[in-house]
Amino acid sequence: MVRITSGLTLLAWSIAKMSREQPSGSQLFVSIMGAQKVAEGITHYCPLTEALKNEK
Repeated sequence: MVRITSGLTLLAWSIAKMSREQPSGSQLFVSIMGAQKVAEGITHYCPLTEALKNEK
């Protein structure tokens, strides 16, 4: 639930900023990261955690 909530918060913030101003690279990055967090919360799969598990 925390990942979904934080992801939706990041998405809402970045979309609000992009609607007022010309989209910048950082705002696009934040929106992509927010979408990734929502997807992680829904699927219960985190690619970073999986990569760190395989590294050990």
